[in-house]
Amino acid sequence: MSTTQQEIERKYEAVTADAVSPDLTGLTRLVADTEAETQNLDATYFDTAAGALARHRVVVRRRLGGHDEGWHIKFALGDGRQEVHFDLLKDAESMPAAVKNMLSGVTLGASLEPVARLSTRRLRTLLRDGDGRAVAELCDDTVRAYDHATGVERSWQEWEVELLVDDLGRKKQEKIFGDVENVLEAAGAGPSTSVAKISRALGQDRAFDEAAGIEAPERRQDGDEGPKLGSAQRLIARLIGEYLDDVPTLDLGVRAGVPDAVHQLRIRLRGIRSLLRGLRGVIDDDAERRLSAGLRATGENLGPARDLEVARGILEGLYQWDGLTTGTRQEILEVLSEDEDAALRTARNRLSSPEHLDLMKDLRAFVLQPRLDEVASEWSQKKVSKAILENLESRLHRRRSRVMDLDEPTIDEALEHVHDVRKAAKSLRYAVEALDAESALPKKRADKAKKSAKRARSLQSKLGRCLDLHAAHEWLSRAGRVFQRRELDRYGVGLLEGETMLRLRETLSQGMDRIEKTD
Repeated sequence: MSTTQQEIERKYEAVTADAVSPDLTGLTRLVADTEAETQNLDATYFDTAAGALARHRVVVRRRLGGHDEGWHIKFALGDGRQEVHFDLLKDAESMPAAVKNMLSGVTLGASLEPVARLSTRRLRTLLRDGDGRAVAELCDDTVRAYDHATGVERSWQEWEVELLVDDLGRKKQEKIFGDVENVLEAAGAGPSTSVAKISRALGQDRAFDEAAGIEAPERRQDGDEGPKLGSAQRLIARLIGEYLDDVPTLDLGVRAGVPDAVHQLRIRLRGIRSLLRGLRGVIDDDAERRLSAGLRATGENLGPARDLEVARGILEGLYQWDGLTTGTRQEILEVLSEDEDAALRTARNRLSSPEHLDLMKDLRAFVLQPRLDEVASEWSQKKVSKAILENLESRLHRRRSRVMDLDEPTIDEALEHVHDVRKAAKSLRYAVEALDAESALPKKRADKAKKSAKRARSLQSKLGRCLDLHAAHEWLSRAGRVFQRRELDRYGVGLLEGETMLRLRETLSQGMDRIEKTD
């Protein structure tokens, strides 16, 4: 069994030699329980030999003792740090298959080995609001850490303040943290120099080591050092690597159900596909086709989950929605939730598949040593940049021309071409933004390219509304059939379907006009 939650906490530590335990009677907004709970915690942290988890700011540990005993995965995504909990197996030393699977997009099959062990004596005090509700906890931790790689032991005292409820606004959260921070400062504590215990345990908090007089031996770690690259290869590696670096954490976010993770993962994968399209004729043809095909397959499996996110937003914004009975809205949302769960299962299955994991390995290998076509083996970065822009500008121009050649197309024909134009516009925009971020836009074309990207973004946004409405209409058509099978009243679904089609026709007409008017 696993649970996912957002972790909102702050850490403090002694900043003076005479620091003492805080006097919690000094709290003004909160009331501390009179007795603290003593916990003895034993945590073992894991990573790959190459440090894949640390590189992507992911932490996995097995904790024994305390109220949250079990396996924990922590990572930064969205509005804060996310935390996923798994129960211990009967053999507490064994890592659950579910933990390995959730991390597979980060580890890509590499084994996870212990890297550090932390023993903590914790005094846990609940902090309550005026209504007696426990809204936060203050943990007074005395920590002893052992680094497996270097054999170095470290010890320190710190305090953690963590919120226990998720219905507090930002202002209330700050007031709680501020109240606790005041009493901690009075006791001689200040913000911790380490983001996480594991960072300090592994010697990543240099200020702490210097203050403690610790001279740790240099860490040995298997790295992904590739061969020496040529100028063009270095540019290609940076462009694709910028998108690829975000993929492991977003993969983890999709598996953990973090809001918007599917959408953000699709953006990164589309960005890579866009660059590969622009690099046709520059990189090896077989590599481009194979990588693009794999990315397309993953995108197709992520698509339904994103379409349903969009459909939910559109449904609740329709004029007819508020006029439906509470029961009808509930029935519609129940069907939508069922489909969302099924779509997420499809997305997660793809991310766990051997095909996708092999694709990620291939992409990492390609970034380490981009394979160039023979004709481009000696190209400069400037020439590569020009080729990318020319390829994608020509692609967008061709697809726009096809739209303008249409004569009274059907809705399906128009949507197909709108989709093609939008994809081409997005590809150009992503490529220009990536080149600009690497300061690789050719100087003579920089202004023109940026203006093209701005127009492409505007076009993409307008056409995206057409496709979003189409996704909502398609889902409502399906929902109507589900209602019929379940012998439910389809009248409300029909009203929404009709309104969506009216909006789709209007927006599609505007989108076609925009395509014709865009330079």
